[in-house]
Amino acid sequence: MTRPILLIERRRSPQDRRRHLVELTPVGLELLEKTESALAAAENEVLAALDDVQRETLYKLLHQAANGETSCTEDDH
Repeated sequence: MTRPILLIERRRSPQDRRRHLVELTPVGLELLEKTESALAAAENEVLAALDDVQRETLYKLLHQAANGETSCTEDDH
C-alpha cells in the first residue's frame, strides 16, 4: 500500500499549544506553483486579444459581479 502524498502539514503552535499551524509541504508548494503557472498560461491564452487596461477592467467587473457590488449611477449611462 502506498502512502498518500502530503500537500499540507498540521502541527501545534510552539507559542500556544492550543493552536494548530497549517503549512504547505515542499510537495504542496511545488504543486501550487505549477498550478498557478498553468492558470496564468490559460488566462493569457484566453485573454490574448485584450490589452492590459482591458484586462484590468475585466478583472474589476468580474470582482464586482462576484461580490454583488453595484456602482452604477445616472452618470454611468
